[in-house]
Amino acid sequence: MNFIKKAFSLFICLSCVLFTLNAQSQSHSGAYMCEQFENYLIRRNCIPQKIDIISNSSNEFAYNIAVDFVSKDQRNDDHLIICISMDQAARNTQIINNLLTDLEYRNFSSTVLFVYDLSRKFMRVRTYNGIENYLKTLDTSKNTSALILKLEGSNTELISSGWNYTAPSWMLSNGFDAFIQNGLSDYLPLYYLSNLSGSFFNSESYFSDFSNQNIPAISFSFKKDEVKDEVISNTITSYIDLYELSNKEDNDYHSLLYRIGNKKILFSEYSIIKALIIIMIISLFFIFILSFVNSNLRNSAWEDIRKDWYSIPITLILTIGAFYIAKGIYNATNKNAMAGTPFGLVVFQILLSFALVSIFYWVEVSVRKKDYGEKSIDILVLLVTFVNQFIFCLSDISIFPLFMIICLCSTLSFILKKNWFHIILFVIMILIYLPY
Repeated sequence: MNFIKKAFSLFICLSCVLFTLNAQSQSHSGAYMCEQFENYLIRRNCIPQKIDIISNSSNEFAYNIAVDFVSKDQRNDDHLIICISMDQAARNTQIINNLLTDLEYRNFSSTVLFVYDLSRKFMRVRTYNGIENYLKTLDTSKNTSALILKLEGSNTELISSGWNYTAPSWMLSNGFDAFIQNGLSDYLPLYYLSNLSGSFFNSESYFSDFSNQNIPAISFSFKKDEVKDEVISNTITSYIDLYELSNKEDNDYHSLLYRIGNKKILFSEYSIIKALIIIMIISLFFIFILSFVNSNLRNSAWEDIRKDWYSIPITLILTIGAFYIAKGIYNATNKNAMAGTPFGLVVFQILLSFALVSIFYWVEVSVRKKDYGEKSIDILVLLVTFVNQFIFCLSDISIFPLFMIICLCSTLSFILKKNWFHIILFVIMILIYLPY
């Protein structure tokens, strides 16, 4: 009997201890944590604003906190929102102190938005975090943009896209410069293609909260054991410095950027359009010279095209047909969806189309060896690449520089006669597609 009483007493004690620990854990992760962080901001002489995650909720629920800074220049309509996870901010108060001190003396209005998101431990398509409640209250006359900070990210990286959204080129350029200026260039990608970046899945779901309100955004992620707090603060400050000097009215979403060491080469939409116009003028001038000045070259070129014109539609038909055939074979041999990958399908399609087209030209040259002029294939390649660079840029102007390089390579192959040079150009024209 005494044993039963002792066991029961022990059970009651353990239950009380577990209940107390659980209550303490919950108190430190819900509204209690928000209140503690709010008190920290008040001690820093800030004026925090409570933003309910769910409208008309009671005080028992967690909430977001915003700290506003008024512009020193009343004529400046720029407004920068810096979005940070509240739990990460609470563990990195030195970085937060530096950021808040920095924004007090800027000539533009800004807001630091601390978001409560402890429950976001796994990836979701959409998570309601209350950011949209805050964004709907903003002054629409302001030129608003956002910087999303992940102070304890899984990797050190610059995130410029997510959920079919891409950052404008001025934000991308400033982000690259901020990383480069603070010795973080090794964490940047070697190239950026706007027409590809938006299609990739990204776990940075805050992008959708801002993009739904037509607010351009970019994200900085820092891994704690890789980057010191001082470097993180300096990187954020560098971006804010560049933000102050940027033209934020021109949101250009079609751009290319290449990084070579600590240098970057940016092709904005404006610069691509200028290059397109220049190339069109040069091309028209080239056609004029070919058609009216050198009649022999013109007649020879058109004679070669007249003999081999059908090669272009046959090449197109073989390529498209090979893609459908390869898809059928791939699906038939990989009935289990987990056995194959989308990447494997594309590689198989490319290899089959390349094989069929190569066989066609091998047969064509073998059968019509005498009829094939020295420049026949070169003229066809030049014609196709010239047309491609204008057709594909209608889909996305950022593709134009890649096709322009391919067109220039085909022009060189038309001018130069050495076979070894043709082989080098052929390899270069393939390498250009590697980013895709």
